[in-house]
Amino acid sequence: MQITVKETEMLKAFVNEAQLQTGATTAEEVLEDNMSFMNAVDLLQEVGGSLQSVGGVMASLAAKGFIVDTGESTRGASCTDWSATSDGIRFHFSPED
Repeated sequence: MQITVKETEMLKAFVNEAQLQTGATTAEEVLEDNMSFMNAVDLLQEVGGSLQSVGGVMASLAAKGFIVDTGESTRGASCTDWSATSDGIRFHFSPED
């Protein structure tokens, strides 16, 4: 599957967050304790652009099954957290074609 540069950058932000929170270095370690929680505001700070463009990239990654809306924010943020899915994490760590 092909993903855009923006999608790659955003997926990397999710995985980096999980690695920062847990110290994980491999896909298996990230999958074991998936702490890749980010919301649109977090992502805006990481990848830049506008909230509208961030939302568009998030929607595209969600349609591809790489991120999912958790429906809440355990961190108490005003907007819901999203996290990378198992497919998204595996895709991030897969070798490029």
